[in-house]
Amino acid sequence: MRLANLAGRAVLLVDGKAVDLARASGGQFGPDPQSIYEEFDELRRWASQADLSAGVDFDPADLDSPAPRPGQLFGIGLNYRQHAE
Repeated sequence: MRLANLAGRAVLLVDGKAVDLARASGGQFGPDPQSIYEEFDELRRWASQADLSAGVDFDPADLDSPAPRPGQLFGIGLNYRQHAE
């Protein structure tokens, strides 16, 4: 299961197609990509049994950050040792 943000809507990417979560779930999940993380376990259960064959083609350029409003950000210095010496 690949969760994505397509033009501001939460989608699942399945077999190269985008399945809109709000539409496919009949409104059980909303269109806001960030809100999905609050009910991620429920989404996983639903997606494991849902018919996700109604995906549509999409332009990868329309994909946005999967977490548009993250609660935390982490920075990892991969070259830290070079600067610390």
